[in-house]
Amino acid sequence: MATRDPLDPQTTGLHREEALALGLAVAAHAALIAALTLSPPGKSIKPPPERMVVTIADQVADTATSPDPNAQAAPDVAPELGEQQAAAEPEPAPPAPVQKPQPAPPQPTP
Repeated sequence: MATRDPLDPQTTGLHREEALALGLAVAAHAALIAALTLSPPGKSIKPPPERMVVTIADQVADTATSPDPNAQAAPDVAPELGEQQAAAEPEPAPPAPVQKPQPAPPQPTP
């Protein structure tokens, strides 16, 4: 049995192991494509939201043009710096309980 030299330019083609690995890779890719093609979708695809028209203009309107402006808008002015709310006074700590002296146990009489 003659051995082949891997550097010999005369030898061409695939070795037995290479052909087996190539066939296995092709079969695995075909199985993956079939599974992805034939499998039912997991979730329904939502349609994209409606497009919003935006206009960039130099001019500013005097009044709001929104269809339903908020009736209770935020105040125009923020509180001034340094303005603080009155801090609540801390609760006084409860007094420590006073321990009463325990009477000595009676001595046994002989």
